[in-house]
Amino acid sequence: MTQYLSLYIHDGDAHGGLIPELRVTVTGKNREQVRQRLQQGAALSLLEYDRQDLPRPEGQYRSADDLPAEILADFPNPDTELIEPADVNAYSLHIEQLVEASGLSDSEIARRMGTSPAAVGRLQDPFYFGQTLATVEKLQRALDEATLGERQRGLFDDLGRLALAVVPAEDRKRAGPVNQWGRTPVQFSAVAHDGRAVHFHNRLYDVTYQGVLSAVVHVRGVDDDGRPAVISGPMDSFQWRATYLGFQPAEPQRDSHHLPV
Repeated sequence: MTQYLSLYIHDGDAHGGLIPELRVTVTGKNREQVRQRLQQGAALSLLEYDRQDLPRPEGQYRSADDLPAEILADFPNPDTELIEPADVNAYSLHIEQLVEASGLSDSEIARRMGTSPAAVGRLQDPFYFGQTLATVEKLQRALDEATLGERQRGLFDDLGRLALAVVPAEDRKRAGPVNQWGRTPVQFSAVAHDGRAVHFHNRLYDVTYQGVLSAVVHVRGVDDDGRPAVISGPMDSFQWRATYLGFQPAEPQRDSHHLPV
């Protein structure tokens, strides 16, 4: 791992540190705390380079002799050390992204999990490695209520718009606002990237989700030959299509006054 030159500053009871190449500045109670915070600051700085798709600094400063004159003017004869960035838990970063996508506050997630906001924040700490499977499952259930529900509503809204696009306006008018005079059935299709397709009618029960952490959708219906079929994959990996099956007049209803008692 790349090492970066760090400067330590000590003035009475005040302790501080600087990594010029990464523009990281920290303070602490003692040198060891400053060193730890410099390592964490370096890791966070590199993550920001990655997020912005910028090349990481290469650690060009190896000793005080390599430092620019303006830095040496502020810190003559600096106490220096080469340090490595702290290890980062990629799973914590993933959890942070999921929490952000849910739109829920740490307090609300904590309420749903039966824990404290501090505990929820710790799960997202890039330097925390103590997540347990049981805790992550509780977090998944809490996030599923928001994120997964929002995904389902979004998909069903998209399918509804597909249906409106293929059903002629005159047939919708003939059917009436609550299908009183007829039906305008639509067959939906989910087509995978490899060409496999499943055709279905009941949006609510034929399309289900495995969970927000896996982001997998299951589609149940029939294949092109009319045989029962199921395909699974990320929701965005499918092409969603709608086919209008034609207007179906409602069956005449018998007058209830003439029904046998």
